[in-house]
Amino acid sequence: MRRLTDLGVVRAEYVSAFPEDDFAIWIATESDADLAALQQVDDLHDRVARVLRDIGFVDAELRGLLVCTQSQETVDRDYAGSWFYAPLSVSLS
Repeated sequence: MRRLTDLGVVRAEYVSAFPEDDFAIWIATESDADLAALQQVDDLHDRVARVLRDIGFVDAELRGLLVCTQSQETVDRDYAGSWFYAPLSVSLS
């Protein structure tokens, strides 16, 4: 996800319960301000999907892609630094 650093992305995680199901990419920023700006990017889902295509995913694998966002600042402040407990905002398209 280095290609998204211009959007303030500092962390990315791939999450899937089962390989054949939908999956999510969790992307994070350092601050709430950076997160707010990231959530205003109209083509965020498309940009993430483009990066995934470039590393070998095919369109069929990306049909159920969820792009989830959160800031490290919120996780530290509200969830004692635990990403396990932190809710994520989801972009479906």
